[in-house]
Amino acid sequence: MLGTCNKDVAGANLPLVFAPESGNMLGGTVVNITGPCFEPNMKIRCKFDIVDVVGTVVDRNRAICVQPFLMAEGYVIFDIKIGEGQYNWKGKYFVETPATATERIYFETDAVHERYPEEIKITWDKYNLTSNLNTPVSISLYGYRETTIQPELVYIDILEEGVANSGSYTIAPSAYRTRYNWNMHDIRFGFVHINLTNPVQYAGLTVSPVLWSKPIPLGWYFAPQWRRQFDSNKWEEILCDEWITY
Repeated sequence: MLGTCNKDVAGANLPLVFAPESGNMLGGTVVNITGPCFEPNMKIRCKFDIVDVVGTVVDRNRAICVQPFLMAEGYVIFDIKIGEGQYNWKGKYFVETPATATERIYFETDAVHERYPEEIKITWDKYNLTSNLNTPVSISLYGYRETTIQPELVYIDILEEGVANSGSYTIAPSAYRTRYNWNMHDIRFGFVHINLTNPVQYAGLTVSPVLWSKPIPLGWYFAPQWRRQFDSNKWEEILCDEWITY
């Protein structure tokens, strides 16, 4: 029966039951898996498309894998490997774009679209990370760059580390005005990212689940740097001219 433990894996391509069946291509979705019979300390690997990750056994009937960053869209092959065996357990996983994936981080106002906002209030469902509400989380900023044929998801900065998983936080952009990310001034948009600060201690995971915002402009973070770079209050006009002539 699907969704229960099945010991017969010899030479078979067996159906896999997992949930959710889709996730944001940026990664971080915790996928619950049933099908194989799992044992404590058993090695398990999940392969999303061509990227494989180490999984964690929860009990005899369930294991979990955290989806990695995938440069794919639509349905991809999702395979499970037990111990030193082959990828006998197979399914299909749907990869969503950041713009169409379920929104996990919400912006309370339009401040994220301003150049010099005083504050940016964000909220999230705290249970999407863990049921242990004492678990500290980290809030980071990532950018997206396409200057070569290889797209890049670029870590920019840690916005806050070790804050309570309360489901809300207020970002103070003034705290980052002296930052100097000299090799990232070409990044125009990105994402807010929330993860468990210490997933091993609080959730028994080697990799943390992740929540992502929708794509957002990064003027609120980079505006002071762009102003210093171009030595001008007209950095908006300069960047627009660059975009038109690109």
